[in-house]
Amino acid sequence: MRAIIILNVVVFLSVTGACATVSAPAPDLGDDSPVVDSSVSGTGSEGTPDAAGDAPTAYNLNGFWDDNGRVIHIMQTGSEVIANYVETYICDHNDGAVPPGETHDGVGETSETDLDFHATLNAGQLIGETNVCNWEAGGATHELGAGLMLAPMELTVSEDGTELTGSWYNEHDDTDEPITITRLPSP
Repeated sequence: MRAIIILNVVVFLSVTGACATVSAPAPDLGDDSPVVDSSVSGTGSEGTPDAAGDAPTAYNLNGFWDDNGRVIHIMQTGSEVIANYVETYICDHNDGAVPPGETHDGVGETSETDLDFHATLNAGQLIGETNVCNWEAGGATHELGAGLMLAPMELTVSEDGTELTGSWYNEHDDTDEPITITRLPSP
């Protein structure tokens, strides 16, 4: 694991367990580098100290991610996180989500969105809502209706900041459906 130094701070290096005070210019982090910053305190987009009292981790989720085969762009401002699809998400009211790169078959109604999810980040947890596609197979009537709807979602940021895992609540089946979103490599 690597630590990124943020101007004149005490940095905890989790590999060695050592702490050091450094004075260095801030490196160019780009939009998608996880950041370890021991000066972070309070609430918001930061982590919490572990049991040993080690420094919290500040998360930088900005960048491109893979959400179940669809590329999304995550934009984080403080603790607020919004994820938008790079390619518009199409929900077919008869057959479900239209796979990326394909077009609707022209039969029945559709809904479209660019929003994947919006959430608040606190101590490595994203809590918010994600868009889901309700559809009515074979013309059956869905009690929630057909089309896009927002569903409650909870995700956990991995320690290295490269994976978001958790679930969304499927009201129709009264189940929690798993989600894994993976950071894409920088170009």
